[in-house]
Amino acid sequence: MNLAIGCATPPLGVNLYVAAGLTRDKVDKVINRLLLNYIIASVIALLIITYCEPLVMFLPNMMA
Repeated sequence: MNLAIGCATPPLGVNLYVAAGLTRDKVDKVINRLLLNYIIASVIALLIITYCEPLVMFLPNMMA
């Protein structure tokens, strides 16, 4: 999840440069409101994964 957030956000956002190259737009145009919504949702999911161990470990605990 950390890697997905890192690939989609500047300054290292590899996916931003790929998307900008494919659309032949500037990186600034690729970063829009939809990307910000994705980043916010990803950070919330990362916080849940990090701090809610019983929720994340529910299925693995069923196997043991």
